[in-house]
Amino acid sequence: MIKKQYRILIVEDEDSARENFVSYLSMFYDEIYEAKNGEIALQLYKEKKPDIILLDLNIPKIGGLDVARSIRENDINTKIIVLTAHSEKSFLLEAISLKLTKYLLKPVNRKDLKDAFEIAINEIGRFDIVSSEVFKIDERYTYDFAAKCLKYKENIVEITAKERMFLEYLLKNRTRVCSYDELIEEINSSSYDGLKNLVKRFKKKLENELFTNIASL
Repeated sequence: MIKKQYRILIVEDEDSARENFVSYLSMFYDEIYEAKNGEIALQLYKEKKPDIILLDLNIPKIGGLDVARSIRENDINTKIIVLTAHSEKSFLLEAISLKLTKYLLKPVNRKDLKDAFEIAINEIGRFDIVSSEVFKIDERYTYDFAAKCLKYKENIVEITAKERMFLEYLLKNRTRVCSYDELIEEINSSSYDGLKNLVKRFKKKLENELFTNIASL
């Protein structure tokens, strides 16, 4: 199984529960960090920049709800899945303003947990933080998701279907590093060499470095 290249932060003060979450999610995700209280959670959030946070509300030092509030002061992109032992209407109202991905009641079974993470990944993939179909890549390049059109200033850059799939996937996942295995699967490339040739051809069409190859991945 190819692990998905997302950074996951698990915040849970109960050691056994946290260890179970880590053990299960490690089967699907490469980078997993864990915190047993709110202070450590915020420290790891700042250091590791996770894509998805699994956050228990009832944690010491700084409560889970305050952790979520602190993150949302400057960050609406990180996906937050919360865990609680009680269904509280007052919290559900605040959850709307905090833009939480999912609200799970404990104890959580593996299916519900996996489904919640799939929802979070779909939210990332839908590029829901982009308010316009036309995305400004830099000062010279724009990409129109509706028209499937890459432009350099106002001139159309002719790209192939696979180059378009490659570019769209990178734009939708621009906050993280995408692995070769992941890209091969997403664009239906036949091999590593095929992907490398695609990247090489694509770069020749561009005036500047829109994406960077990291050899270790």
